[in-house]
Amino acid sequence: MQSNDGVFAANQIRPSYAWFVVFILFLLAVFSYTDRWVLTLLIDPIKQSLGINDVQISMLLGLAFALIYGVFGVFMGYVADRSVRRTLIFYGIIIWSLATIGCGLARDFQELFLARILVGVGEAVLTPAAVSLISDYFGPERRGSAVGAYLTGIPLGGGIAVMLGGLVLGSVEHGLLRPVVEWAGQPWRAVLLILGVPGLAIAPIVFLIKEPKRTDDATASHNPLPPAIPLRASVAILLRAAPIFLGVAGIALAEAAVVSWSPTILIREFNLPPDRVGLWIGLSFAIGGTAGVLMGGFLGDWAKHRGGKSARLYICLLGAALTLPCAAYGVTASIALALIGVGFYRFFSDWTTSCGIAAVLDQVPNRLRGLATSVTFFLNVSLGVGLGPTLVALVSERHPAGIRTIGASIVIVALPVLTAVIALFAMTAIVRRGGSIKSAVAAEKT
Repeated sequence: MQSNDGVFAANQIRPSYAWFVVFILFLLAVFSYTDRWVLTLLIDPIKQSLGINDVQISMLLGLAFALIYGVFGVFMGYVADRSVRRTLIFYGIIIWSLATIGCGLARDFQELFLARILVGVGEAVLTPAAVSLISDYFGPERRGSAVGAYLTGIPLGGGIAVMLGGLVLGSVEHGLLRPVVEWAGQPWRAVLLILGVPGLAIAPIVFLIKEPKRTDDATASHNPLPPAIPLRASVAILLRAAPIFLGVAGIALAEAAVVSWSPTILIREFNLPPDRVGLWIGLSFAIGGTAGVLMGGFLGDWAKHRGGKSARLYICLLGAALTLPCAAYGVTASIALALIGVGFYRFFSDWTTSCGIAAVLDQVPNRLRGLATSVTFFLNVSLGVGLGPTLVALVSERHPAGIRTIGASIVIVALPVLTAVIALFAMTAIVRRGGSIKSAVAAEKT
């Protein structure tokens, strides 16, 4: 049943349809992150073609994307709280797909940098609008699992990007896709062109999503476009969640360092062909990351049911602590250990991210969820994607004679960051737990 304004109330939508919406958004996340991370397998061909160094490559992987994604994403979170979210997503898909094609046509570093910025513009729309939609389709008791299911598109997209990139490069080596390569000029360009086109074809799928009315957990009230929360009150609410924002951003920084450079470790330091690396690393990313996101959502919901909102933070703390030893995968001399290590790294770090985002949503009212999500991803991208790949490149360039410099650089970058994240989640969980106990005691006395 539909209201006169074309907006659906959550209680009018079947649970099966709500999960169908999650599936659509999940598919879009896969496409989004495939376009974002495919460059990680193309690092050396792009370097040779454009005559650039590792620091410039790291800027393409991180800074170019993070510059606009973070800032524009916050604005899009604000817009998502006040407009039709599926329409925003449609235009975002068109922009990032055209920009990915533009990456394949770029003639120099400057043009490629600009195209990567435009990829960030398009992709900045998706997650704030998607998480806001999911929040209205699911109540707080199932929201963590639903958000986790959507977020599985992130590691799957990264894994698929590397696998497809390797598959295309391998096909080129065997003489397949020759017309595309001849037109594009170089294999790495053909990869980007081939991956950019499908997004244009799937963009209309977003209109299968019904726009739900917005609901608040506390009141269960329905309002399609609720009045805005005053700016000062919004800032105060978000500041209370600042430690969780920073903890998730720290995990993102360490993970971006790993995701960006893992294919290069196997190609440079184990002398493996890109097509084989694409398959192996892609499977590690996809399996480890997907399982981690789902586990984080499930454990977070379980903990919240048993211990309240602050209990999710203990799940985040556990995930961050288990991520720490996996960072050593970069300095192992075994290909098998490196692949297992990076798979478990993705598992535990994505577990922490998934649970952390749900913990943020617990702290804010409905009318701030789009903005809160965009702030989370702003910090993840600006601190994580923006700094992680470049810090690894800078550390590596300062030790050019070392053995496995990229792998050692990942360890040098990741360990202190993860240690700080563990301390941050631990202190926040203790403080929130103490506050909950005091509130319960005060309520009992009254």
